[in-house]
Amino acid sequence: MSFWDDFNDSASQLADKIISGNITTEELVQDSDCLSLMRDDNPHIIEFLKQPDVYRRLIQLSLYPEIKDIPYKDQYTLAHRANEVLTFRLDSFQAAIIDDEDSLRTIFDYINRRENEPQTHLVVSFFAKIIQTLYNVNAEKIVEYMKDHEFLQTLVSQLRYSALSELLNNLMFNSPPTSHEDFRDLLISSNFGLLLLNELISTNDPAAARNISNVWNDIVKSLREGVYNLSVGEDVLLNQLTAPNVVSKLLVTVLDENSSINTVIHMLDVLIVLTERDYDLGLPSIDLNQQTVDDRLRISQTEQDFVVEEVVAPFLGKILLLVQRFVVVEDASDIVVSVLRLAENLLNTSSPARRHVLRDGLIEGNFHEIFALVQAVPTWSIVTHSVSMMTGYLLHAAPSENNALVEFVFAEDGLNLLALILIALDEFLTPEVKHDEDLLNVFAARTFWFRLAERIETATEHCRNAEAVRKAIAASPEALHWSKFVSEHLKPYISANREDQDDNNTTLSSLPCNLSVDEVEIELSSDNTKTSFYDDKNNGNPTIEVCTPTGSEPDVSPKINDLSLGEKTAAPQVVHDADIEDAVFDAEIASIADTITSEAKVDTEQSAKPPPSE
Repeated sequence: MSFWDDFNDSASQLADKIISGNITTEELVQDSDCLSLMRDDNPHIIEFLKQPDVYRRLIQLSLYPEIKDIPYKDQYTLAHRANEVLTFRLDSFQAAIIDDEDSLRTIFDYINRRENEPQTHLVVSFFAKIIQTLYNVNAEKIVEYMKDHEFLQTLVSQLRYSALSELLNNLMFNSPPTSHEDFRDLLISSNFGLLLLNELISTNDPAAARNISNVWNDIVKSLREGVYNLSVGEDVLLNQLTAPNVVSKLLVTVLDENSSINTVIHMLDVLIVLTERDYDLGLPSIDLNQQTVDDRLRISQTEQDFVVEEVVAPFLGKILLLVQRFVVVEDASDIVVSVLRLAENLLNTSSPARRHVLRDGLIEGNFHEIFALVQAVPTWSIVTHSVSMMTGYLLHAAPSENNALVEFVFAEDGLNLLALILIALDEFLTPEVKHDEDLLNVFAARTFWFRLAERIETATEHCRNAEAVRKAIAASPEALHWSKFVSEHLKPYISANREDQDDNNTTLSSLPCNLSVDEVEIELSSDNTKTSFYDDKNNGNPTIEVCTPTGSEPDVSPKINDLSLGEKTAAPQVVHDADIEDAVFDAEIASIADTITSEAKVDTEQSAKPPPSE
């Protein structure tokens, strides 16, 4: 008699039932001591589980549960416990299942079930755990079975279940190192890139599209880490996932007017990851942010590194035009943001070969119209940040003899950015102007344009293209106006808003955007004399095309459905109110600059009400 028998040990009682054969599979898995005996490598329970009738019944209970008329929370209890037993790592037990062709067929056929036999996310997760466990025990045999039964194609077609997308990642990266190559070879032999692409194009299920793009992006990121950070060398699977024919088909589908919004948004997610180049030391973003790069990342760039960019860059113009196409579509704001992120990646390049191609794309895509979007909805911070970053990339592009991108920023027939900034800020620097629109929009717009101006001024000093930027500014028709603006307004603004920084390279543009911190009080003169950079804006001087949201009700959220980037609209009207004293208006502005809160709005509205009658 053992020590535990003296205490009437329940695990010992279960062992006795197994020895006597007086127990069913269902009773075994529902016993709380079942996993304890397995953990102790009890030989009796292992031999019991290795019987074909037992593990086949476990598979049936786990993947094909019989749902009875019982409370919902109890319906899958037996299936869950059966799955725990099946996936508890006991190599000899799982090896018996792997050697049984009928059992493997029963397991793998689960994801081939038809619509009249619906699957649930929970049971699909049971299936994924079983496959992962069997794979970890004998990867070679499981991969061979997958190959013979076209498992990968079926799995990709069922990726609407998140458990299956997680299974793909686990088989690829979270399995024993010795088994990675087996599954990698299966992916390569199935041309995994085209497999994902075709399913992404054909699916109408938003969940499937999301999971496909997530799987694609996760694998690309992991493979790139091995290639560029760990110096693994060229990767065949990575080349398949980023192949020119795959990227081209992605682009064609994204630019097709008949493509669904769901397809476009997730394909843009893939293109964004494919065009990321964090490992490239020559990027404008590194110069823009004055980053220091670890020596171990200093790798030489090959032509293969620029394959995706070479395919996508000529389509920059058409990609930017997607903003005008989707900005008026309901529930398409995510696409607008993704398009701008993709454009950012294309402009953040170290390749001189793409300079003229990118400049032509900016012209074709009406890049100046993106600034109209910011003018219309300045509180759309994701868009304003993206536009600011793209402008910075143009200024900090890798130097060359003829820097087409810097010239484009300042040229009259290009972006003409100095004129855009001066005209946009003109009304904010005019003492007697009072805005009748939402004051949060006013401050957001002013902050954006001041930041953009500061970014240009910083580029004249801390930029590898500093000399080219200075020359371009000097050659601009707005050179004198700009010099006056910088000395009288921009430098005081920067001085008032810059925090003390030990790093001299830190600029206002590189700090987090916070309206309550970035705003500077407008000092109003005692008289009502208007000081303008342009004496007559209607006399042949540059004008900025802006688009205003329809409706007069203040709202800080982006109303992209009300925008029309393709049409010229008048600048926002301003209201002159001589009855409001300069000091009162100055106090209101200072209050909102400190805290842009709902309290500030309430105080402003109350201050405008007439005094109560006695």
